[in-house]
Amino acid sequence: MPPPPPSGKTLFLKPKEAGPLAAKKTELSAKLKPSQEGIRINSVRQSASAVVITLEGVQDARKIRENKDVEQLFDVEDQRKSRPQVLIYDVKAAMAPKEIVDGIYKLNFEDSQWSAERFASCMKPKFKVGPKDGPSRNWVL
Repeated sequence: MPPPPPSGKTLFLKPKEAGPLAAKKTELSAKLKPSQEGIRINSVRQSASAVVITLEGVQDARKIRENKDVEQLFDVEDQRKSRPQVLIYDVKAAMAPKEIVDGIYKLNFEDSQWSAERFASCMKPKFKVGPKDGPSRNWVL
């Protein structure tokens, strides 16, 4: 089972100027003084194109956004919403994507407060996976 998502606030700091990201991360560490500014940082890591900082809360994110040194070096972005994918096994090959969504809604959400339209807007079949011949397919939603 994967670990639960972090409870704090995550920021992506994308460098304004080109150059090695490791050097930018080092420069950030030299300019940002969390203990003096009262910023509670849980972790700092490097992704492919940004420095990712996980903070304790929204107030800490506000302090980083307002920091002049960070503002000169980086564009600060919030974490994007996650859209997890689900794999559904053994769906009849002849079923259309709309039929799959309608079937899931009828089996699981018909008695809930969610309308069929709202559910359909959130649950979108993305693509089929697995063997192409046979009576059933697997779908990623």
